[in-house]
Amino acid sequence: MIQTNRDDNLASLAEVLSKEQMARIIACDYSDQAIAVMSEFDRGYVERFAESKFDVESIEKLIIAYDDKLFDWKDLLHIMEYSCYDFGCEEYIDDFIRSLRAKEINHTTAARILTATSYEPDTYHGLMALVKSGAYYPTQFASIGLNTGVAAELRDLGVPLTAMRKEGTYYDLTQKSDFDEAVKKGDRIKLVKFPKLAVAVNEMMAYPDWHDFKAWFQKHQGIDRTQLTGDELRGQYRYFSMERYADKLVDKVAAEHTAFMEDMKKRPSEQIIGSAYEIVIKEQIKMFMTEVPQLIPEQKTDALMSSNNALNAIYEQWRSDDDFADTDIEVIIENTADKLIAAREREQKLAAELAKKTMADDLQDKPHFKPEKKFRR
Repeated sequence: MIQTNRDDNLASLAEVLSKEQMARIIACDYSDQAIAVMSEFDRGYVERFAESKFDVESIEKLIIAYDDKLFDWKDLLHIMEYSCYDFGCEEYIDDFIRSLRAKEINHTTAARILTATSYEPDTYHGLMALVKSGAYYPTQFASIGLNTGVAAELRDLGVPLTAMRKEGTYYDLTQKSDFDEAVKKGDRIKLVKFPKLAVAVNEMMAYPDWHDFKAWFQKHQGIDRTQLTGDELRGQYRYFSMERYADKLVDKVAAEHTAFMEDMKKRPSEQIIGSAYEIVIKEQIKMFMTEVPQLIPEQKTDALMSSNNALNAIYEQWRSDDDFADTDIEVIIENTADKLIAAREREQKLAAELAKKTMADDLQDKPHFKPEKKFRR
């Protein structure tokens, strides 16, 4: 219980602190409020205030925030314990207190993030963002670790991981058995490089095709896993999506070519002879797209996929391009997509203008009632 008298509180501290520790407390000239809070704690706890590497102002700030009930006594003692070893997190005390006043994060989580800034290469807000992403959690040992599910996905991707034992020693997770043992023991798992990669993985795990992408990624051994960043992983996903879309486009064009040839077989021989050029060119288009899937932006692939007959649209573009050469077929395909996109945009614009005009006409056709005039007597 807090004593209201400074002398009584100092006497309580003198009973549990050594002479050297008590001398430090007195030399710091703490406020009555700070002395009263310190006197609440037993030996082993109050010693943390005497041995702290923080300056007086920082400890006073923490005690005021504690008295304001922004965090509890366990959080205060956690912060003070690590302040005895390192003062690296001291510069983030104001950020810590502001985040609690703004109710941005749970107080115990915030206290653990604060102490972690002494040992992690990031700021308080940087670590808080990693934790709030869901990819990381703050440990009770002044560090942050990967959530097990995210760590398992990173392991499957072949990204280098390391773990820290409770006694503070590190070891590499080169084998699945090492990883499983780390999870079993509750050792903290972390990335060797690029912490934000885990944030990207955590987000992408929600994608409906995440497992398909992961299987695709695992097959591409040419990607340097040791230098993989979140942005690069997202770039690889975009490439995967374009490749997947390209495969669907190949299937569509192949089906349209089959239907075209079946229709040709039903026609008279003279008509087939007259369509020889179209038959040859459409065969070339189909063969080229089968052998070289078109990795073009999804918007362009979508335009071709939504076309009633993409093969015929590409063929018509072929015919209209006088400067066409065999090496330009990719350009022909992209130009076809651009024309389809432009046509769709024109249709949407015309539809919007028509809807606007129809609404205006409806308003004009409605009878307008004028209010009756009131006559004075």
